[in-house]
Amino acid sequence: MSDTSRRGFIPVIWCGHANLSVSIHTPERVVGDIQGLVNALMPYNGGHFIVMSMHNVATPRGRRGGADYQPVLDINAQLQALYPSNFLDTRHTFINAYNPNDPQDVLDHNDDTIPWTYRSDEIHLRQAGSSWAAAMIRDFIASKGW
Repeated sequence: MSDTSRRGFIPVIWCGHANLSVSIHTPERVVGDIQGLVNALMPYNGGHFIVMSMHNVATPRGRRGGADYQPVLDINAQLQALYPSNFLDTRHTFINAYNPNDPQDVLDHNDDTIPWTYRSDEIHLRQAGSSWAAAMIRDFIASKGW
C-alpha cells in the first residue's frame, strides 16, 4: 500500500474460484480472504471498490447439484450481504443471457452455469464474455458516480 499513485483507482475484486477447488479452502475461508482484501484497501480508496460474484464452473462439481454448486451460491450471498453497495452480480446476468436457440446454452442455463457462448472453457470467459464483464464493471462504476 506504499504506492500512493494508485490510491484513486477503483479495485475490482473477482477471486475465490481457484480457492474453492482446493479442499482446505471452505466458503468461510474464501469470504474471509476477500474481506481481508477489502479491509486492506478501504483506507485508501474512500469505499470505492467492487466485489464481483463468483461463477460456478461448468463441470459436474460446479453444476446445479454438484459439490461446489451450493458453496458458490453461499459465498455470493455472503458477499452481497457484506458489501451490498459494492457487490456486482455478473453470474446471474450471464446465466440469464443464454441463447434459447442454442442447445448448449440451454443445457448450461438448466445447469445454472455461464452459457458456453461466453466461456472459453469451464470457467474462463471468451472475448465476448470478457468484453461484457468489462462493460458491466464500467456501468456499475458510472451508476455510482465514481
